[in-house]
Amino acid sequence: ITGRSQETSFQGSRTKWIHSGGALMEIVRMSWIGRNLQVIDSSDSSLLDVTGTVVNESKNMLVVRSNSGDRKISKSVIRFTIDDSETIDGHAVMHRPENRIHMKWRMN
Repeated sequence: ITGRSQETSFQGSRTKWIHSGGALMEIVRMSWIGRNLQVIDSSDSSLLDVTGTVVNESKNMLVVRSNSGDRKISKSVIRFTIDDSETIDGHAVMHRPENRIHMKWRMN
C-alpha cells in the first residue's frame, strides 16, 4: 500500500490508536468501577469539575457517585482523568467496558 500513512492503513481494523500511550494505556485497559474520576473539560458546562467514584459504566455513559448523588455522564462530551492519570478523551473510549479492556491499542 503505497502513498498511505501507517495510521490510514490500520483504519477499519480492530486496532485503536492512543496518542499518548504509556501510563494512559494502562488506565484505558483496566476496569474503572471503584476508581476516582474527575471531569477536566466538557462541552456541557454543568459537568466541569465533577469528581467522584465510578459506580457503573456502559458503552456511552459513566455513572459517578459524588457528595451530591449519582450523576450519569455521557462519555462523548467529556475529557477526564481516572485516579489523577493523564487526560482521557471520552469520545475515544466509547466502547463497552468488557471490550475496551481486551481491545488491542496502538501508541501513536
